[in-house]
Amino acid sequence: MVEALDYLSLCTEAGAEFIKENMREYNANRLVVASCTPITHEPVFESVLEDMGLDPSFLEFVNIREHVSLVHRKDKPGAQRTAEDAIRSGVARAAVLEKIMIKEVDISKKALVIGGGVAGLSASIDL
Repeated sequence: MVEALDYLSLCTEAGAEFIKENMREYNANRLVVASCTPITHEPVFESVLEDMGLDPSFLEFVNIREHVSLVHRKDKPGAQRTAEDAIRSGVARAAVLEKIMIKEVDISKKALVIGGGVAGLSASIDL
């Protein structure tokens, strides 16, 4: 790990610029994000990496919102411990991330339905 930084509005355009500036300053080639929800913000951070000439597969998203803060609403010490563990795991995983090769393949529309009961017959008819 090169550096751990805290920024109040990481999930904004200003946050994306903050990340770019600091990744350049620290010459970082991996990004671990522990804020926002990945459902809506993961593409933002992937594009930050792409803008910097890095592969978006070098992003590790630690979902502390849904997996920690919403789960441990009434247990702040437990939430803190869980978040720290999740972030440590994310950093460890990011250290060994490799570029994911994307390739296009032809898809044929074929299906195998196993089962001759009502569900299997209904599925066969629907296909």
